[in-house]
Amino acid sequence: MKLSVAERRLFDAERSDYRNLLIDIRRPRQHDMANLVSLTCIGNAGGANAVNLGYPTGGMLLRVANRVILIDPGENCLASLNRNGFDPYEITDVVG
Repeated sequence: MKLSVAERRLFDAERSDYRNLLIDIRRPRQHDMANLVSLTCIGNAGGANAVNLGYPTGGMLLRVANRVILIDPGENCLASLNRNGFDPYEITDVVG
Protein backbone atom coordinates (compact mmCIF):
# COMPACT_ATOMS: atom_id res chain seq x y z
CA MET A 1 0.00 0.00 0.00
CA LYS A 2 1.41 3.37 -0.99
CA LEU A 3 0.97 6.23 1.48
CA SER A 4 0.85 9.88 0.58
CA VAL A 5 3.29 12.28 2.22
CA ALA A 6 0.52 13.58 4.50
CA GLU A 7 -0.51 10.04 5.50
CA ARG A 8 3.12 9.12 6.25
CA ARG A 9 3.54 12.23 8.43
CA LEU A 10 0.36 11.37 10.32
CA PHE A 11 1.51 7.76 10.75
CA ASP A 12 4.93 8.89 12.02
CA ALA A 13 3.33 11.36 14.44
CA GLU A 14 0.99 8.67 15.81
CA ARG A 15 3.89 6.24 16.22
CA SER A 16 5.89 8.91 18.08
CA ASP A 17 2.91 9.73 20.32
CA TYR A 18 2.41 6.05 21.11
CA ARG A 19 6.12 5.58 21.92
CA ASN A 20 6.03 8.62 24.25
CA LEU A 21 2.88 7.30 25.92
CA LEU A 22 4.57 3.95 26.64
CA ILE A 23 7.61 5.74 28.07
CA ASP A 24 5.37 7.85 30.29
CA ILE A 25 3.38 4.84 31.51
CA ARG A 26 6.55 2.97 32.47
CA ARG A 27 8.18 5.97 34.18
CA PRO A 28 7.98 5.75 37.97
CA ARG A 29 5.73 8.44 39.37
CA GLN A 30 7.27 10.99 41.68
CA HIS A 31 5.48 10.72 45.01
CA ASP A 32 6.29 11.52 48.56
CA MET A 33 8.01 8.17 49.00
CA ALA A 34 8.10 8.55 52.79
CA ASN A 35 4.33 7.95 52.76
CA LEU A 36 4.19 5.43 49.94
CA VAL A 37 4.84 1.71 50.23
CA SER A 38 4.46 -0.84 47.45
CA LEU A 39 5.35 -4.51 47.30
CA THR A 40 5.57 -6.39 44.01
CA CYS A 41 5.97 -10.15 43.63
CA ILE A 42 8.47 -11.16 40.94
CA GLY A 43 8.26 -14.52 39.28
CA ASN A 44 6.61 -17.75 40.22
CA ALA A 45 8.93 -19.76 42.50
CA GLY A 46 9.09 -22.36 39.74
CA GLY A 47 12.42 -23.98 40.63
CA ALA A 48 14.92 -25.55 38.23
CA ASN A 49 12.47 -26.02 35.36
CA ALA A 50 11.64 -22.30 35.35
CA VAL A 51 15.36 -21.44 35.40
CA ASN A 52 15.98 -23.70 32.41
CA LEU A 53 13.13 -22.04 30.52
CA GLY A 54 14.35 -18.55 31.48
CA TYR A 55 11.36 -17.63 33.63
CA PRO A 56 11.81 -15.50 36.74
CA THR A 57 11.73 -17.64 39.85
CA GLY A 58 10.98 -15.40 42.73
CA GLY A 59 11.65 -12.39 44.86
CA MET A 60 9.87 -9.27 45.94
CA LEU A 61 10.37 -5.63 45.05
CA LEU A 62 9.68 -3.30 47.97
CA ARG A 63 9.46 0.47 47.49
CA VAL A 64 9.45 2.47 50.70
CA ALA A 65 10.94 5.74 51.98
CA ASN A 66 12.89 6.57 48.80
CA ARG A 67 14.36 3.04 48.72
CA VAL A 68 13.82 0.29 46.16
CA ILE A 69 14.67 -3.01 47.83
CA LEU A 70 14.96 -6.30 45.97
CA ILE A 71 14.18 -9.10 48.44
CA ASP A 72 15.27 -12.71 47.84
CA PRO A 73 15.75 -12.31 44.07
CA GLY A 74 15.48 -15.49 42.06
CA GLU A 75 17.11 -16.40 38.78
CA ASN A 76 16.17 -14.07 35.91
CA CYS A 77 14.29 -11.60 38.13
CA LEU A 78 16.27 -8.62 36.79
CA ALA A 79 15.54 -9.68 33.21
CA SER A 80 11.85 -9.92 34.09
CA LEU A 81 11.86 -6.48 35.68
CA ASN A 82 13.67 -5.03 32.68
CA ARG A 83 11.17 -6.62 30.24
CA ASN A 84 8.38 -4.93 32.18
CA GLY A 85 9.91 -1.47 31.94
CA PHE A 86 11.60 -1.32 35.36
CA ASP A 87 15.06 0.25 35.43
CA PRO A 88 17.35 -2.09 37.43
CA TYR A 89 19.54 0.90 38.33
CA GLU A 90 16.73 2.13 40.59
CA ILE A 91 17.47 -0.69 43.05
CA THR A 92 19.08 0.72 46.19
CA ASP A 93 19.33 -2.46 48.27
CA VAL A 94 19.31 -6.22 47.83
CA VAL A 95 18.33 -8.57 50.66
CA GLY A 96 19.07 -12.21 49.93
